[in-house]
Amino acid sequence: MAKRTGVENQFCVVPRKSIKLLGESVGISYLSSEVAATVAEDASYRIRQSIQSASQFVKHGKRDHMTGDDINRALFWSHVEPIYGYGSKNSNIFSSISTKDGDLFFHDDKEINLRELAFSKGFSSLSDLGSCEISVEVSVLDKTLASKSDSQGDTEPSTAKLPEFESLNPVSKSYFNQVTRNIIAADIETVKIILDDLKTNPRIQILLPYLINFITTAMQTLSEDNLKLVRVFELVKALVDNKHLYLEPY
Repeated sequence: MAKRTGVENQFCVVPRKSIKLLGESVGISYLSSEVAATVAEDASYRIRQSIQSASQFVKHGKRDHMTGDDINRALFWSHVEPIYGYGSKNSNIFSSISTKDGDLFFHDDKEINLRELAFSKGFSSLSDLGSCEISVEVSVLDKTLASKSDSQGDTEPSTAKLPEFESLNPVSKSYFNQVTRNIIAADIETVKIILDDLKTNPRIQILLPYLINFITTAMQTLSEDNLKLVRVFELVKALVDNKHLYLEPY
């Protein structure tokens, strides 16, 4: 996305011809002009909506260029199935060529030798979140929650863990458990490692609701323990400082 140069805002409009061509590509041989016009109008709106959502990530990251990752995060929050192969943390510089039907915009893709990539030493088979092992395994917060619940005679289950948590992949669950178990009780050096990762990790958006829920519960439970509250506030600051996260809904 090019920098703004003072030109008035322009909007995306998908022509009916494009809708008909897309329909033919998926096996719809005939599409009336009325239907194509309706679908084109809706598609144009959805594209503008996605770009508007992606611009919020650009604004939060204090950048003036939109990247493929911004679009992917916007689509994620619109409940669109992930599109693989188009992620990019850098802005793509487009070139154009003129054709009889108009200008065609494209960007040059670097050629990649898959064989060399697969067998290179730098290739990693780690999952999206990577791997981080922390040896400290203390769950002081869980014990505090249990004791407080017993003292108040509360028979309802704790809300510290969201019902959908089990649907996360094992790596995401392991990452969340390591963070929440150690952010309160671990030593300063371990906490620093956790906070540094939370400030820069671009793949923890899916864990954000669970981290917010943990923070809320921790602040209520540890309201009289100033030292542990400081750890919770540092966790909040780390999430706010992460330019890859979309925090507006919270």
